[in-house]
Amino acid sequence: MVEPKNFTSPDFRSDSENYDLLLEKGISLIQNFSGEKWTDFNYHDPGVTILEQLCYAITDLGYRNNFSIQDLLIGKKDGYNLEKTNLFFPVDRILPSAPLIPSDFQRIIIEQVEAVKNAWVHPVEDNILGFQGLYNVFVQFEEGFESEESEIQIKNSIVALLAENRSLGTDFQDIKVLKKDNISINAKIDVDSFVLGETILSEIYFQIENILNPNVRFHDLETMRENGKSIRDLFSGPAPVKGFINSEDFALKTNEIYISEIKEIIEKIDGVIEVKEIFLFKNGVKVFEDLITFGEDNYPFLEKNIRNYNVASEQIQLYRDQIKYEVDTIILSQLYDSLSISEKNNYYKTVSSQKVNISGRFTKAQIQEYYSIQNEFPAVYGLKVKEIPAKSNSKRKAQVKQLRGFLLLFEQLMANHLSQLANFHQFFSIEKNISKTFYSQYPHEIPKIDELIPFKSEREYTDFLESISESRDHFYERRTQIVDHLLSRFSEFIDVSTLSKLMKIESEDISDLAVKQAMLDTKIEYAQHLIENGKNRCLGFNYKKEFWETENISGLEKRLKLLLKIPNTNTRSLINPILDSYEKVEAENDWSITELKVNSGPSIEVLTSNSSEEEGLHYYTATNKAFKALFNYANKPKSYTVLEVQSKEEKRHHLLYNEPGMNQPIEVFVTDDEEQCKIALEKGINKFQKLNKACEGFFLVEHILLRPLLTTNYSTSFFDDKSEACLVSYDSGSFEEQNDLRDDIFVLGSNKENYSIIKSETKKEFKIVLFDIFNKPVYQSPKILYSNIGAKSEIKRLTDFFIQKREEELLVEQFSEISIDKGNSHEFPSDFQYSNQVSLILPDWPQRFQNSEFKAYFKKSLEEHLPAQFKYNIFYLDVNKISLFEDTFFNWLETKKADNYDQADIYSLQLIQLLKGFKQG
Repeated sequence: MVEPKNFTSPDFRSDSENYDLLLEKGISLIQNFSGEKWTDFNYHDPGVTILEQLCYAITDLGYRNNFSIQDLLIGKKDGYNLEKTNLFFPVDRILPSAPLIPSDFQRIIIEQVEAVKNAWVHPVEDNILGFQGLYNVFVQFEEGFESEESEIQIKNSIVALLAENRSLGTDFQDIKVLKKDNISINAKIDVDSFVLGETILSEIYFQIENILNPNVRFHDLETMRENGKSIRDLFSGPAPVKGFINSEDFALKTNEIYISEIKEIIEKIDGVIEVKEIFLFKNGVKVFEDLITFGEDNYPFLEKNIRNYNVASEQIQLYRDQIKYEVDTIILSQLYDSLSISEKNNYYKTVSSQKVNISGRFTKAQIQEYYSIQNEFPAVYGLKVKEIPAKSNSKRKAQVKQLRGFLLLFEQLMANHLSQLANFHQFFSIEKNISKTFYSQYPHEIPKIDELIPFKSEREYTDFLESISESRDHFYERRTQIVDHLLSRFSEFIDVSTLSKLMKIESEDISDLAVKQAMLDTKIEYAQHLIENGKNRCLGFNYKKEFWETENISGLEKRLKLLLKIPNTNTRSLINPILDSYEKVEAENDWSITELKVNSGPSIEVLTSNSSEEEGLHYYTATNKAFKALFNYANKPKSYTVLEVQSKEEKRHHLLYNEPGMNQPIEVFVTDDEEQCKIALEKGINKFQKLNKACEGFFLVEHILLRPLLTTNYSTSFFDDKSEACLVSYDSGSFEEQNDLRDDIFVLGSNKENYSIIKSETKKEFKIVLFDIFNKPVYQSPKILYSNIGAKSEIKRLTDFFIQKREEELLVEQFSEISIDKGNSHEFPSDFQYSNQVSLILPDWPQRFQNSEFKAYFKKSLEEHLPAQFKYNIFYLDVNKISLFEDTFFNWLETKKADNYDQADIYSLQLIQLLKGFKQG
């Protein structure tokens, strides 16, 4: 039996593809608007025929409208760079950032320094000045890099890597290379008769090594995804180079191990029946306790004695049926190496780009191609080329031409629509050379179109289409909205209203369109640096590299300069641009007041220089206020006047500069030629316009980098209930040493056996000294006693005092103080905010920097992008203060780069004093 076949209605993706629906709606609209003037809607009606052709053409547009995003945005073999033009970034480009948290730095050290097997980065918790943002780095080398020369080279590589990736407001205090604590095992083990002894022994060494000294494993993307890791987590932090590291692998360094734990590991290995006895040796010394500890600067290393097994002093001896098993070292070595190789197969993984190579089905030309509906009309209409008979009369030809002209409006709109589709990638582009957001095309397929349009060439017609499509105002409005949309995808936005106001203030004759173009360029440039801004949001500058006249700046500085429209992102001198034009005149009589008699006008007094007739322009400023006013007014034409003065001998032209509040105009130029005077006027305006831009910039000082670098000694004082010192350090030392000793005071100070009375050899004086458990003097009483009885009484007072404080459960910090040992190193102020603080130094003379709205915009931008935990100072300084700051700052940078700690500390102190002075001022 033949099964009946059913027709299903097509699944239209939009109404524009449904011909019947379009026709129905079209007729409905005609009926509503034509009323009784048009009543015949049958297929033979010419109006319905035109409607049918239009509806059919619209279905073609609707079909192309619903092409996939690949077809419209990428096209076929058109070579569009979506990252560069449309901000479509793969996940491994948009998510990674510079290192920020300790595990990030740990990862880049392990990945990028070949000789490092493992690393640990820990914040420095305790220091006298309360620094936050400092880290200590502990690294463990791979086997074979133990030489002193290799250690220096590797440490230098780590220092350079960390300096390149340092976060804003952070620094690395110390890099310590861990030393080996050799662990060897002496044991007797009963094993199964059916298991190869070398297999058991290699497995014992392998598993114990993994407990004591595990490798950091690298995984591929698929494995990490299978383990439940999200893409966001995997690509957060620095971009992976050698594979993905599971966060659980960042275990703390092994600081202790129990012998019983090792015994338990051995007993779980297949083939092991019983561990009859086991002893561990640390650096050749037998350990009698169950617990083995390792210092902060040491790591456990298992001596496996594989190749020298039979002659090693410590052995893991295997017994099979109470008979000692003879180990073949060659087989043992091969089995252990195979386990190690299997482990290293999971060590480095290739990280492939996450960019998906996709392409569209159609080229731009294919999407844009328009086929005229006139080619589909019945022959009776005569619309095709040569379709109307040559013998037709003029009226018939005119009617055909009139119909073509009527249809041209609809056809041009549809052709433009396809052009808009074909230029979809241009529409959503961040390239600066985009000049339109509405696209049109010349519809070549329309028969005899050249007879329908009143233009001599195709170019003239397309120019006309563009001119009526959108005005320049409309273009800037739409283009700005598009760029704002692209930025909003990444939660970014730039408010350029303040910048546009300032631009109009700077150049009063600038057009609105020029301002809009400049603001649009600002947004586009910011969008073009989107990846860099995001990745380096919290990155600090590299003080190990050249800084001056380079783009070696922090991510925050780069972002702010883009937001502020400061074109030069190099760190450079802000006063050098004016030094070539600036001359300090010591002689008071160089400038004087002169009276000029204007032709056909009054006499006026002007301030003139003896050098006015020399080459160049000459301005006079007696105060910093007047100097700043030059940058506000000397760039404007209305501040200048050209006067013609006729004396008995000759006619002279004087260029005068005047600004609000001046007592007399300044004569800046004198010449016989009026044209030269006008040229000088333009030169003066251009000069100060350039100076305003050239002097814009700022310096960012991270306070943590101003901390003392030289080793500083500290001493501890304990205070009694009268706030008098009762014990002080016997010897000064590092802060960590003093802090550790202070924590032991309740144990040491409460026991009178730890005190000794020391008699002076020359005088009848007694001193009390407190010793630690190793009989080393740690504290002494500041009191000088004159009898042995008095000293014993003082010891009892001290022991009672510490017993009382312990019973009161007081914190030792409440009655003690660790302070810098006076006379040691440079004395840094303790009231300076070193941690989570930055200072920004700006010149006070550029025109924009004098504007209160600009200052508010700068402050707002800084607060928006500065990490939340940071505080800040903003200083606007005059030329002299900027000059002093620049010299000190430059010298400080040079000494930091050269690791000259002594000089760096001197310049750090000078910078601290300058910053404190700026704040007080």
